[in-house]
Amino acid sequence: MVTRESFKREAAFLIAMNLGMEQSMSQRMDQRMELEQRLEMKLEHQQTRIQTLQQYLEQEDVMTGLARWADEHDRWVTFDKAGFNFVYAALPYSVAKPVADKCGPGFAHCFHNGEGFYKRGQWRLFVVTDMLPPEFVDFVAIHERGEQLSFANHFWASRLEFAHVKQQDKVRSYARWIDEKYPRKFNDLTQEVLFPILPDDLAEELRAEAPREVDECRHAEDLIQRYGIPTLVLRHIDRYERATQRAMDSIADLVGPTQYEIHERCHNARTLTSYELSKLFAGIMDSRVRGALLSLNPKTVKGLCRVRLNEQLERYFSNVRDGIHSDDTSRMHVQVEQDFDIAYKNALAGKNVVSQFLTAEEKASLEKRGDIHSYAMSA
Repeated sequence: MVTRESFKREAAFLIAMNLGMEQSMSQRMDQRMELEQRLEMKLEHQQTRIQTLQQYLEQEDVMTGLARWADEHDRWVTFDKAGFNFVYAALPYSVAKPVADKCGPGFAHCFHNGEGFYKRGQWRLFVVTDMLPPEFVDFVAIHERGEQLSFANHFWASRLEFAHVKQQDKVRSYARWIDEKYPRKFNDLTQEVLFPILPDDLAEELRAEAPREVDECRHAEDLIQRYGIPTLVLRHIDRYERATQRAMDSIADLVGPTQYEIHERCHNARTLTSYELSKLFAGIMDSRVRGALLSLNPKTVKGLCRVRLNEQLERYFSNVRDGIHSDDTSRMHVQVEQDFDIAYKNALAGKNVVSQFLTAEEKASLEKRGDIHSYAMSA
C-alpha cells in the first residue's frame, strides 16, 4: 500500500537522483570543455618540423623496398567498409622493423621521384599487423588513409582515427592498449604537424590537384565533427602533456643551479688546463641532468613528448654556456646527449648524459703523459 509518506520519500529520492545525475553530467561536460581548451591552447604554439629532400629520398628508398616486398608476397589488403575504400600493405614486423621501430605499427609514404613502378604523387600505406591486436588493425589503417586524404596532416589523421574508434565503441579498450604499448601516440593529438614531412614541391603539386576522394574526405570530416576526440583520450592527452611539461620544467630549473655551481667551483679556472676545466664542467652538468632524469615518474616516461624534451636538453646546454665567462666557454669541450631516449637510458644505467670530448691537442698531450687509456676507460 502506497501511503502519502512513502510517496513523498520516493518522490524525494527520484528528485535527488535526477539532480545528482544532472550535476554529474554537468561536471563531465565542464571537465571535457576544460580539456578541450587546454588542447586548443597547446595547438596555438606549434613549431614547424622540416626535412631535407635528401632525407626524404633516403626514406623513399626504404619505402620502395617495403612496397616491392608487398608486391612480391601478395600482401596488399583492400579496405572497403565504414565509408572508406583504399589499399594498404600488411607487413610483418620482421620486414618492417627499420621503419616500425621509429614510426610504430602504421606509416605512409607519397613518392617523390616517380621512377619505375611507382608514380610521382602516388601513396603507399603500410600496417605492421603483428604489432597490434587483430581488432585494432582497421584503426591504424584508417589513420594512414587519413594521412593520404589530408596530404600528411598527422593531427587530422589522428582525429579521424579516434573518431572511427568512438564510432565502433572501442574507445576504452583501444586507449588502454595505446597507453600500455605506444603512449607517445597521445602526443599526436597535441602536435598539429605534418608527417610524413612532404617536400615543398610535392606538397604544392598534391594540393593543386583536384581531390580524387571527395566523398571520403567529406565522410572523414563528418566523422571528426560528429564524434570528436573521446573524453577518455583527452584525459590521457592531458596526463602526458602535464608530465611532459613537468619534465621540461625540471630540466629548465637546472640552468641557474648549474651556473652557480660552475662559478663557485671554477673561481680559479684560469689555473686549470682546458682538459681539466672541461672535465669539471662535464661532471657538474652530468650530475645535474642525470638527477633530473632519474626523478621522472617511470609510469609516464614512455608517453613524454620526445621532440620537446630533445629541444629542452639542447636549450639547457645553450643556456648554461651563455651564463659562463666567455674565456671559460672557449675551453669548454663538453657535449650533452640531446636524444632524450638515449639520455634517459644512460641515466638509468649510470652512464654519462653529459660528457667531455678531447681536442686533437688534448689527445696528443694525454698520449705523451700516458693518460689516454684511463680517459677512454672513464669516458
